[in-house]
Amino acid sequence: MTPGRLLIAAVLATLTPLAAAQAGNVTVRVLNVKGARGVVRAAVCTREIFLKPSCEFGASVPAHPGVVVLTVRNVPPGTYAAVAHHDANANGVVDQNLLGIPTEGIGFSRDAPINFGPPRFDAAAFKVGDALVTIDITLKFE
Repeated sequence: MTPGRLLIAAVLATLTPLAAAQAGNVTVRVLNVKGARGVVRAAVCTREIFLKPSCEFGASVPAHPGVVVLTVRNVPPGTYAAVAHHDANANGVVDQNLLGIPTEGIGFSRDAPINFGPPRFDAAAFKVGDALVTIDITLKFE
C-alpha cells in the first residue's frame, strides 16, 4: 500500500468509531389520541431515569385526534423505554385520581401493559443506534 493510501486508511479507521457513536432520532407515533386540547408528550428514558419525573430526551406537539407523530432528537445509542401521554390541560404532568391512576391517556413503548401500575423497563425497552428508529405507542385511558 502506498503511503497516501495508508494515511487515508488510518483516517477512515479513526472516523468509524465516531460515526457509530453518533446520536440518532426516535420517531414516536402516538396512537389513539382522543382530542385536540393540550399537547402530546413523549419521553425516551434510560433504565435509571424511566418513570422518574424527567427524562433527558423528549418532545411535545399540539394534540389532535388520531395519530400524532413526534421526533425525539439526538438520542445516543443504547437501550431505552418510552412513555407518551396526552397532556390535555397542558400542565406538564400526568394527572392522576386519588388512587394514583392516570386520568389522561398514557402509553409505553412496545405497548407494554399497564397492570396494577406502570410496566417494567424491560417490557418497554427498545434499542437506539445511529439511524432513525420508529416506535408506536397506543394511549390507554382509565
